[in-house]
Amino acid sequence: MSVNLFPSQAMQIPARLENTLRTEATPGLLAAAGVEAVTFLATPLLIPGLADRYGVSPATAGLVSTAQVGSFLLATFGAGRYLRPSAGVVRSALLALALANLLSAIAPTLPLLLTLRVVAGLGMGFITWAAWASSLGRRGHLADVASAGPLAAMVATPLLGMVATGAGPTGIYLILAAAGIGALRLTLELPEPLAPATTADGPPPRRRSRRGLVGLAAFTIANSAVWVQMATIGTGRLGMAGTTIGLLMAANAGAGLIGARRDTSILRPTTWLALAGPAVALVILAPHPVLFGAALIAWGFLFQAGVPTILNLIASRSSHPAAALGEAQSAMAIGRTIGPLTGAAVLGAPLAAAVAAPLLFLAGSRLTAPPPRSESPAPRGRSRDLSWFPQRRKFTSPQRR
Repeated sequence: MSVNLFPSQAMQIPARLENTLRTEATPGLLAAAGVEAVTFLATPLLIPGLADRYGVSPATAGLVSTAQVGSFLLATFGAGRYLRPSAGVVRSALLALALANLLSAIAPTLPLLLTLRVVAGLGMGFITWAAWASSLGRRGHLADVASAGPLAAMVATPLLGMVATGAGPTGIYLILAAAGIGALRLTLELPEPLAPATTADGPPPRRRSRRGLVGLAAFTIANSAVWVQMATIGTGRLGMAGTTIGLLMAANAGAGLIGARRDTSILRPTTWLALAGPAVALVILAPHPVLFGAALIAWGFLFQAGVPTILNLIASRSSHPAAALGEAQSAMAIGRTIGPLTGAAVLGAPLAAAVAAPLLFLAGSRLTAPPPRSESPAPRGRSRDLSWFPQRRKFTSPQRR
């Protein structure tokens, strides 16, 4: 006769699974964030096909990435100053992104394609800013938004790889357009964002955290420089198949999903980020495909375990959270622009790159850490509850009086 030694634990499995899958964000918002993330993810797969389509070099075809990231930077930088995060902003941006992807599938010239990618980048920037700005101070909502990108990447990476081989850029852009149009049909609502802080004399002057912005750009440069050359390292130096690289990219996204959704407050978010540096270095220097894959998966988990909370921390400590979040995302966009330009050093001088990457991650974690406060620190041995970040602001929000 068999005996169930742990009946209570077994009965809790369905409840735990339900809690893991439950989301606070609406399906439309998560789908919009997923489409934005997959559009960024698809860019490296598009460049070889675009070079063949227009008869240009891969470097010239890579201007589509520059156009996207540049307009993305402008959108996130300006959105916090002139807009409030709302469902209307997300829907308008998602429609513009879907139309830009649809027309990109049939763009007859490269200049027209670059113009369309500028429009796409603006839509992506507004979606990203609105999704994150509406999540400030709401830990469950923030985890949903942070995990939407890794989840979409995990599902879409194998599909995009097959489409790139069979249908080229036209097929990829059509899939992205269909995904955007489908997301428009889902329920989309945004919670009320945190209001700007006020004092007895009215709104305080907005102060930029230049230190934090430099830190965000620093580790994003290292992150993007290695990421764009990751497939070349795996296939060229280690002799791995392209399909294996695609599966590892999906595993990286899956690990990022876990890092974004699980409670990682056992360590400070900046500590998780600093630990991502050695993982990136191992991706550059791994002597065996097994170590390469393990480092790539660890990279995804550590990065997503730290970055979403760091962004929340930077924004919630500002007297103007939405504007601060836009500046933070713009700083990361600058890093995404500079990183690929330095990616050649990853292949040409791997040892130097393996030293520089952890240093940039460490510098980024130090610069984005909050300044010391006068309050006494938390007791030793007790995990920190990161949900207190939005409440410990210098000024009092009108909603909290």
